[in-house]
Amino acid sequence: MIDSTPNRGLADGIGRWVVVLLLAAGMAYQLAAQPNALLSTATAASLPHEVAERIGGDPAAPAAGNPMGSVTIVEFFDYRCSYCWTMQPTLDALVAKDKRVRVVFKEWPVFGGASVLASRVALASARQGKYAAVHAALFSLPRTMDEASIRQAAAGAGIDLGRLDQDLVARAGEIDASLARMNGEARAIGFEGTPSFVIGSYIEPGAIPASELDKNVDRAAKK
Repeated sequence: MIDSTPNRGLADGIGRWVVVLLLAAGMAYQLAAQPNALLSTATAASLPHEVAERIGGDPAAPAAGNPMGSVTIVEFFDYRCSYCWTMQPTLDALVAKDKRVRVVFKEWPVFGGASVLASRVALASARQGKYAAVHAALFSLPRTMDEASIRQAAAGAGIDLGRLDQDLVARAGEIDASLARMNGEARAIGFEGTPSFVIGSYIEPGAIPASELDKNVDRAAKK
C-alpha cells in the first residue's frame, strides 16, 4: 500500500519545474538524454541494469549497510509517510543480518512543507557525518512534525545546529539539486508515492513485508 501525493495538480506542476531544472543543471544521470529507457519501465518489472546502477550509485545519496554489497536497495521515502515508518525497522534489521545488502536513501518529500524541511536537514547533516543518526531521529517524530521538532531531533542526534544553519545556506543549491534529481528519478521510473524501491534492478512500489524483502534480495542477488 502506498501513500500518494496529496495534490496531483500541484505535483504535476512541480514535476514540470523539476524537469526544467534537471535539464538546465545537466543532472539526473542523463535522465534527459534517455527518457524513454526510464519511462518505459512504468509498466515493467525492472529497470535496465545500467540505469539501476546509476540511480544506486548516486554519490550524493546517503547509504547504509555494506558499501561493497552485491545487492543495492534504493528507497524513495518521505519522513511523514506512515508506510515509510513501518519499513524503517525492517530495513535496519535487513542491513544488520544480510551483508550482501547496501541501502541507498533517496529523499522524496512528496508531502511538502515539513517533509521538505526534514529532507533538507537530513542531507545537510551529512556534512557533519550524522546523516544516519538524524535519519533515525526524524523517523521517531510524529507526522505533525514542524521546524521546532525537526531541529530538536537533529540536536538530539548530535548535530551542531549553528553549523547546520550555515550548511543549509551554503549548500542550498547542492541540496536542492539533489532533491530535484531524486524527484526526477522517482517520477521517471513511474513511482506514484512512498515508499518505493529499486532492489537490484527490480521495481517494487509500496511497503514490503520482511519475508518478501528477503525474497527480493535473493532474487536480485541471482540476477
